[in-house]
Amino acid sequence: GQHLAEHVAACGDYQLQVVATTIFAVAVSSAALSLTFFIMGRAHLLRYASFVPTCVIEAFLACIGYKVFKKAIYFCKYEPRQFVPAAFVGVTLYFLKAYHIGNPVITIPT
Repeated sequence: GQHLAEHVAACGDYQLQVVATTIFAVAVSSAALSLTFFIMGRAHLLRYASFVPTCVIEAFLACIGYKVFKKAIYFCKYEPRQFVPAAFVGVTLYFLKAYHIGNPVITIPT
């Protein structure tokens, strides 16, 4: 609208600030969480982390997997020539890991 037309530069600056703030917040929260788990490991308190129900963790991981999958399809612009090879490799690696076929260190290198 009219407000955007009057403040185009300010809008661009605001978007850059939002991106920078988000990246910083993710980095700091990841570092804080890793430090927390490190301290809990050194103090032998990680046994309390097992009280989180497995179904909650599995649901969380499934949700993250779905969102990554959805964003990956969007990123490749729904072109099958980009998506199909990646899906083939991903599904193959999943079943290799799920059915304990081969050594994961060799089949799924990092």
